Amino acid sequence: MIFIDMDGTVAKMFQKENYLEKMYEKDFFARLKPYGWVKDLNKLAEIRDDIYILSACVNTEYCEKEKAYWLRTHLPNIPVSHYIFTKVGENKAEKVDEMFGEKAGYKILIDDYSQNLYDWEMQDQNYIGIKYLNEINNKSKKHYKYTIKNLGDLNQILTKLGEVARVER
Repeated sequence: MIFIDMDGTVAKMFQKENYLEKMYEKDFFARLKPYGWVKDLNKLAEIRDDIYILSACVNTEYCEKEKAYWLRTHLPNIPVSHYIFTKVGENKAEKVDEMFGEKAGYKILIDDYSQNLYDWEMQDQNYIGIKYLNEINNKSKKHYKYTIKNLGDLNQILTKLGEVARVER
């Protein structure tokens, strides 16, 4: 199973000036631009039925609706039933564990936020964290076991993990 964060991973949140303040405003999430790998991610979702979006929502009346709209627009091959929204600060790994329990195989999280990845990997040995390197999150050059910038990088990791459904560019 592959779980993908939205903000800073598939949607370019950080290119908006004062994004921390503006994310509470109407239309903020609906108007985010996609990263380049989103097109290829749609192709991957055509051949894998185990891809989920796992995204935290700020406490506004717009956030979840706008994120769902954005996902339907930019990632139409991921079913709406595969959108999982959490509250900001909620442990994503615990949420997934509650929903899916002890299903066999890896549970892979692709996220740009290190704390989410740390919490994820602490959940269980089958919880694999992959750091998405965006324009702001890797300035410290901290090393992570798995990092990606595009679908080619993800394909290499999936191959290492023995996952068979990949997308060729």
